Amino acid sequence: MSERLVLEDELRARRGHPKTRVLQETSQLTMSRAQIQTLLERLEGSEARFRAIFEQAPLGIALIDSLTGTIQEANERFVLITGWTRQELATQDWMRITQPDDTRAELENLARADAGGMAVIRMNQPYSRPDGSVAWINLTVTPDIGGADGSRRYLTLIEDVSGQQRLAEALIQIEERYRQVLDAISAGFWEADLINETLMVNEGWYSLLGYSREEVTPTYELFRRHLHPDDVEAYEQNFTEHLLGRSPHFECEYRIITKTGDLRWQRGFGKVLQRDREGLARRMVGALSDITARKRVEEALQEAEQRARNTKERMEQALNVSGLGLWEFRWDGRRMLFDERANRMLGYGDI
Repeated sequence: MSERLVLEDELRARRGHPKTRVLQETSQLTMSRAQIQTLLERLEGSEARFRAIFEQAPLGIALIDSLTGTIQEANERFVLITGWTRQELATQDWMRITQPDDTRAELENLARADAGGMAVIRMNQPYSRPDGSVAWINLTVTPDIGGADGSRRYLTLIEDVSGQQRLAEALIQIEERYRQVLDAISAGFWEADLINETLMVNEGWYSLLGYSREEVTPTYELFRRHLHPDDVEAYEQNFTEHLLGRSPHFECEYRIITKTGDLRWQRGFGKVLQRDREGLARRMVGALSDITARKRVEEALQEAEQRARNTKERMEQALNVSGLGLWEFRWDGRRMLFDERANRMLGYGDI
């Protein structure tokens, strides 16, 4: 037991020896330096990867100081989209490259973001280039990205959508010209999105129902309310047959009761332009025109024909009673025609 106590006293003495403590501290310091070196290498690797992603990203990326608005860093894509060099970007704030009409909206969004009301800002807006041209961009801003000195920055991502914007503007112009042409025509035209149940119509469509564009929203339900009750079934049957693909197009003549109560005849025509893989109709266009004048002429002709038939029947009845015969002289062929009674009276019998 005494030998063990002697050994323990000697071990405690060595641990307390200055040389032992130095060796221990040196060992710990060596381990700390190795750990620090490992962390630095990992940090440098992360920085290199970040820098590669930053520079090679397909989107424009910039870091903007939240207090001064200056562009602290920008990648090559950001430079190409905006048209400014890195040196030029470093000497100006983001408002310099933002259109004046959009500066106010962007400032308001940034203020809400700083107050915690918005986590991400997304906008579609034009940027001014130094050569006077304009680049349309999709802008995404994430606030409160801390700088190395503790300052607040905005991480800004931009995507050049100038091509899409020009295409959208061209489509708007085409649609406007298309609408102007349709509005100049007295016939009604309509285009139906059967999936979203929306209906686009021209001025003639409203006019044929007795409305102005400002009075009502165009829907099939509105149109159906103006169909004559006796024509609803035939109209919808023809319409459905075409929707189901059983006819090459929809065509129907029907009566409309206008807003003012007038009864008008119309002719409707329509055709499905797009179907899905199952054959269900997705998009359809059509036209309707007023045929009241034609119908009135047809009705007048039918009435005249009926009157002529009635007159002929009465004349035949009168002749039968009177026993008179009729004859007709044709100047074009210089010949005379006799009816049966005249032939019998002249002794010719049936000819």
